[in-house]
Amino acid sequence: MKKILFAILMLGLTVSLSACERKPTAEDQTMVDKFLVHIAAKTVEYKAGKIDLDGKGSLESGGNKASLKGTTKVSFDSTDANNSKSSIKLDLKGDGTIEGKSANLEVKGEVRTVNKKLYVFLEDLGVDSSDATTGMMASMVGGYLKGKWNEIPGAIDASDATTLDTQNVSPEQIKTIASNNSFLKVVNVVGNRTYEVKIDAAKLKKYLSDLGEANKTPATQEDLAGIDQLITSLGEYYLELQIDENSELTHFKTDITVSDPEKSQQLKVKIDASLDGDSTEGSFDLTVDGDEPASIHLEGRADHRMSDREDIEAPADAKVFDLGAIMGGLGAGIPSPEGMEVSP
Repeated sequence: MKKILFAILMLGLTVSLSACERKPTAEDQTMVDKFLVHIAAKTVEYKAGKIDLDGKGSLESGGNKASLKGTTKVSFDSTDANNSKSSIKLDLKGDGTIEGKSANLEVKGEVRTVNKKLYVFLEDLGVDSSDATTGMMASMVGGYLKGKWNEIPGAIDASDATTLDTQNVSPEQIKTIASNNSFLKVVNVVGNRTYEVKIDAAKLKKYLSDLGEANKTPATQEDLAGIDQLITSLGEYYLELQIDENSELTHFKTDITVSDPEKSQQLKVKIDASLDGDSTEGSFDLTVDGDEPASIHLEGRADHRMSDREDIEAPADAKVFDLGAIMGGLGAGIPSPEGMEVSP
């Protein structure tokens, strides 16, 4: 009787494992190919939208530690190829230890880019630091920025500012390009509609080359050579996609190690995210091993409304922010702006 029960148990276990992980079929590859075409088309359809982020994170490097939590609201609009716009509204709180000295930070404001110019509005800035210099510098800069729009000159290089690489490509064009150059190869099926994939460097280069031609911005040989260098530097990596019946991504997981022999460093990236309609929830981990070890951990939720469009305009009353004048003021002992608080 025990042998029969054991045989039944082993049979059930074998069936369960085979259902969860198996070799891919042509149908599995077709599922991933359809997903790639679907997601590529979205990159040209969504030229404006909103993303609300709510999360927290931590950083460790060289004995320094910091943590941060709060909300970020992002709006973007790239419907005009010559004037991509964005707005980032921040409400963040953090604390940490830097070079043995503690500090707390609260910041609330908005960063806006319009017509290749950067604007900053600081609604609130609170710095409580055991280092008097840090507190004084942060409070002085905050005192000049708070309560008004500031244009930060030279923050965006107009010659390098670009729009989406698909600005001149139609959804039908990019569908054809993606269909002809499916660069994600299924190497394993790890669950229901869940696939481990690898990147085909040759097909990825052809995809980018064809996309550049269609967009009237041809990829350079240097661009294409960078793909080979990137794939080579990855070494062994894990990339997992879960796709539903509508070719939508429902779960994404990756574990990547990038080596840099010149600096004797390894960069490790782990992402684990679940997507449900207009929301994404997950975590991101970045670890640097080597002479200067560091780690970053982020987790949270993002609500994205890619059909929404917000009017983003340049502030009419923005003043040019002159950091040099502030630094000169420090050296000359000029009194602090009204309302500035220093918490050493």
